[in-house]
Amino acid sequence: MIFQGYNLLKTATVYENVALPLKLEGLSSKLIRERADKYLEIVGLSDKKEHFPAQLSGGQKQRVAIARALAHEPEILLSDEATSALDPETTDSILKLLLEINHTLGITIFLITHELDVIERICDRVAVMEQGRVVEEGTVLDIFTNPKQETTKRFVGSEAGFDIPQDLLEEYKKTGKLVSLYFVGQSSEEPALALVSRQFDCLPSILAGGIEHLKNDTLGKLLVHLKGEEDAYNDAIRFLTEQGVTVREVTK
Repeated sequence: MIFQGYNLLKTATVYENVALPLKLEGLSSKLIRERADKYLEIVGLSDKKEHFPAQLSGGQKQRVAIARALAHEPEILLSDEATSALDPETTDSILKLLLEINHTLGITIFLITHELDVIERICDRVAVMEQGRVVEEGTVLDIFTNPKQETTKRFVGSEAGFDIPQDLLEEYKKTGKLVSLYFVGQSSEEPALALVSRQFDCLPSILAGGIEHLKNDTLGKLLVHLKGEEDAYNDAIRFLTEQGVTVREVTK
């Protein structure tokens, strides 16, 4: 387990923080040295072995905690908000390290977090919890493009995530339909939205948008106002869906 607050022994060196739990497990001195050296090297702290926690930065302390957890050579690594106490730059380095550990050592990482960026960058699947119960689960892509539960919708963000005033959104709804469009992978490279105005009597206006880089995909999101008759709107939505675009109508 990797703790949010590091949980390092202040009077022990970096090496001792990694080695002591192994000693308590009853491993031999030779095996303890081998594992401590191996995993301190993996986390990039071989040159800090004789330092004490007070001499380290927050990111370095978390790396010691990661090395300590890895030294047990587990099948599953539980990360309890391991980056929430770190600055953005340090968080970035820790996420890269966790990804590398996942890829090179083949260890499953079970990660608890409230940070969307963490989920986007290193997770394959997501489970959303509310009041101690799992209310929704699925791939990162499914959860971000088609959340079903209200808790999930609030968590991953909705049209309000674009910071557009609600009264302005209501005005747009009076003159047409508001939809969220999600472009995944190859669909993000096709001019699907541009073709809508050429092929259908439906005029699209982009109100907001952005690109999110997931672990295995690139996700483009647009908030679009579609102005036209109901039939033209339905034809446009059908066309976009056929082009691989996920479409969700904004109703609130």
